[in-house]
Amino acid sequence: MTRPDPNARVEAAPSASAILLVLLLYVAGTTCNWGFLSWWGLPLVLGAAALAFWFHVRPRWNGPTPEALLTGIFIACVAANCWLPTGHDQVHLRPEQGWTWAQALASEMLTPPGIAIKVLAGAALLLAVSYLSRSAGWIARPRFAALILIAIAARMLIMISTPSPEVDVFISQTAGGKGLSEGKNVYQMKFPSPYGSKFVFEIVRGGRKSSAEVALDERPDLAPGAHFEETEIAPESAARLGYSLSPDRHVTAIIARSRAEAAGLKPGDLIGKVVLKPGEFTHFGYPPSVVYCNCVSWLLFKDVRAVWVIFDVLAALLMYALARRCNPGEKGARLCQLLPLTFLFLPRSLFLIEQSWTEPLVVVSMGAFALAAESGRWPALTGGLLGLWLSSKQYVVLAIPMVLKLRRWRPATWVCAIAVGLALVLPFAIWDFRAMMENVLYFFLKSNARGDALSLYGLAVALGVSPSAGWIGAVVACLWIGGLAWFTWKMPRNLAGMLFAAAGMWIFFFLLGKQAFTNYFYSVAFTLLLAVAATPGAAENSTPVKPDEPSPAG
Repeated sequence: MTRPDPNARVEAAPSASAILLVLLLYVAGTTCNWGFLSWWGLPLVLGAAALAFWFHVRPRWNGPTPEALLTGIFIACVAANCWLPTGHDQVHLRPEQGWTWAQALASEMLTPPGIAIKVLAGAALLLAVSYLSRSAGWIARPRFAALILIAIAARMLIMISTPSPEVDVFISQTAGGKGLSEGKNVYQMKFPSPYGSKFVFEIVRGGRKSSAEVALDERPDLAPGAHFEETEIAPESAARLGYSLSPDRHVTAIIARSRAEAAGLKPGDLIGKVVLKPGEFTHFGYPPSVVYCNCVSWLLFKDVRAVWVIFDVLAALLMYALARRCNPGEKGARLCQLLPLTFLFLPRSLFLIEQSWTEPLVVVSMGAFALAAESGRWPALTGGLLGLWLSSKQYVVLAIPMVLKLRRWRPATWVCAIAVGLALVLPFAIWDFRAMMENVLYFFLKSNARGDALSLYGLAVALGVSPSAGWIGAVVACLWIGGLAWFTWKMPRNLAGMLFAAAGMWIFFFLLGKQAFTNYFYSVAFTLLLAVAATPGAAENSTPVKPDEPSPAG
């Protein structure tokens, strides 16, 4: 059995209400983010980061009870699912699209799955409001299970609504999962890009053959699996690309600063065969554990997102089990229900599932490890789950110093953690180590700052400042190391303290990162909720369950 270090100094952990206040600001800020830098969202995220720092210095906050605060957050999340566009319709709210919130929501309501999702959200809101009552009568018995079933149904509907989302995440995972089942290495594959295409011209210039490529913004309408298609360039298409042709297929003129000029076409060139190709990308930025999940999901369901739905729901149930363990009895039943329900109804959850982001693997392995660590039994199982968690996404390894500080783990725990990590990584490392490292690590180190990131990098790009100087990267790296050291130093040596410190560290990390998007926000929100679930006595100030409102655990 793994025991806490008896010589460890006992530090005060932040209260459950303090953690939930950070969650409130963070969820509100990230909900304001619609795939581009949000001037409303960034100050709220900065506020959440500031509070995460503050509550590590002054852990106690005498605010509303955890149950009251969480009830409000949960109802607000469900209400947001009712009136915010879900899934791919969110992208219509980008400024360059010119769509209003009402237009995006109306677009979603034109499809049967979209209508069904909103009907389910309305039913969920009615059940959520019942949590305001101390004695909800007969509805208290089935509402927890009913809300979980609604969350599952909504996730299934969002996959039906968008069977093949035009996003690189889904395309690469589908190709990778299917490819592994056929014996292909995903880190060596090329994927059709959903964001562009190109015309490849075979030209004759001065008696010598050569080629030129003209890029397009739109993706060509090719059959699935097709890589190219020969085509004739109509005069209007040639004009759109920035050149004109004579009847004998010679280029007669090039428009300045056009795509044709950028491709190197010149007057007098003889155009031979023209090939239309979709754009391609070669990076698969996920660790091997994701590839295995993609393969299993493809073989069983023919949709790589099905396993993420399963993990999503399983993570919520693990959170419930941890909360019941740390807050047993009837007094904590309501709070223990609200924690996983809030996670399942986070406003961006359906969008994350639809796009096939991989954070459900992060949260389910985190929840399983936290529950095993809290039980203090089965050191080998705890280690195996720790290895799976640390192998689920690149940024998770930042939690290693906090895991080390949490307690003195038995050797079997670390042996199993390392064994699981190696078992997941070694097959691809042996297959093609360079290709794996290029995709999983080097690609992110070489990537440029994204202007649509909800981070200070995104703010710099939005203000016209190019944060590409080498010294800026060095300063950010130093700040990351300093932040990790500070959160680890201030971390209370208990599970709730470790989870809250990890969440605060990730908020700080993403705030200074080149990429900060919906999937990262989702995992941070889960970590904060899991920290509340792991807080012993979080329900001490909660309302006892009435006799007509039995606990699900009973």
